[in-house]
Amino acid sequence: MVSSYLAVLVAVAAAIATTHGKAGDRCCTQPQWESSMGQIGGYHEVGTTKAGPLLNAFLESYDAKGKRIAIRSVTAPNKIIWDFKAKREYLIAGAKCTYTKLPQPFTEACIPAGAKYFGSSYMGGGKSKTFIDTWMFPVQHLNVIFSNFVDGMCIPASQTWYGRSGNFEFIQLLGFSNYTSGIQDPKVFDPPAGCRPAHYKGKLHFEKVHLSMPKPWNVMKTKHNA
Repeated sequence: MVSSYLAVLVAVAAAIATTHGKAGDRCCTQPQWESSMGQIGGYHEVGTTKAGPLLNAFLESYDAKGKRIAIRSVTAPNKIIWDFKAKREYLIAGAKCTYTKLPQPFTEACIPAGAKYFGSSYMGGGKSKTFIDTWMFPVQHLNVIFSNFVDGMCIPASQTWYGRSGNFEFIQLLGFSNYTSGIQDPKVFDPPAGCRPAHYKGKLHFEKVHLSMPKPWNVMKTKHNA
């Protein structure tokens, strides 16, 4: 079942610091935000010589208040919606919309308690330095390297996934840009009419579409979630 490949970004604590954060502090994203994402990576179909690139651009909408996340491709008519209240994951691939059960509860986007801190670095220079923290943690059978700006808002900077998902081994790097607070249009979380239960187990076209779409890491339970 495609839902077994859930993998992806992203608890807002009772309070989030509004001043500059401190390097090495675990943090939580804002409760509602949107961002552009650039993707680069590749995949290999296990047991075959088939392989290919993962190159795309996406828009992510994260809504902890409504317990939902949407990611849509900028270059192809593909989209995934995770609606935790409805307990459904919707996969839109072109004109087709299917859904699978989403059994796990929503977890807010915080750095997991057991995440390994890799250190702090900065972009720019002089008075324009922007500091970034980098963390690594497992998500089921995958590994995640996640970087966030040390700004008191835990704004995502980049995310790297690598490991095996279903019939595919892959690695992908996501870079975040054009971050904004809030949700511009809540309709982004609405699935199209006529979505049907998924019946595409073993159909590699859908598995590839699902694999190519970035997955927020808080969609899955990590081994070290607090």
